[in-house]
Amino acid sequence: MNVMMTQPVYCPEDWEVSLHLQSDAHAPRLCRRTAVHAVREYGLPYLADAAALLTSELATNAVRHGKGPLAYRVAWYAGRGRLRLTVWDEGEGRAPVNPSPPPGLPECGRGLLIVAVIAEDWGQHSTPGGGKALWAELGVPQSPP
Repeated sequence: MNVMMTQPVYCPEDWEVSLHLQSDAHAPRLCRRTAVHAVREYGLPYLADAAALLTSELATNAVRHGKGPLAYRVAWYAGRGRLRLTVWDEGEGRAPVNPSPPPGLPECGRGLLIVAVIAEDWGQHSTPGGGKALWAELGVPQSPP
């Protein structure tokens, strides 16, 4: 049987899709669906699963620990070959820089650890309005899955 390997489709232009939404139980799902739809529509379907997982964790973190409405952006930077997923909220707290697994087997508390493992890079920064933004990046794989 012959197996044909192809290079991942490369989107040659920058693009972004943004949302502004309420911080409620629907926000993570809406952000996740937006990420998946955007990467598929812009020719990066092999990033859909990881983008969905990272987006879900970032948005859930903002809903649980943030304050006020949320903003979400999924953006492709062609020159760097990177997909950046960002969630903003109006909360002032900072996420742990080096997340560690919570003790025992709790139902929550692993989101940023998952982000740290899956993302090629991630971080946070303060926003001009006093809030914070958490972001995660994915790169183009060397070979398609």
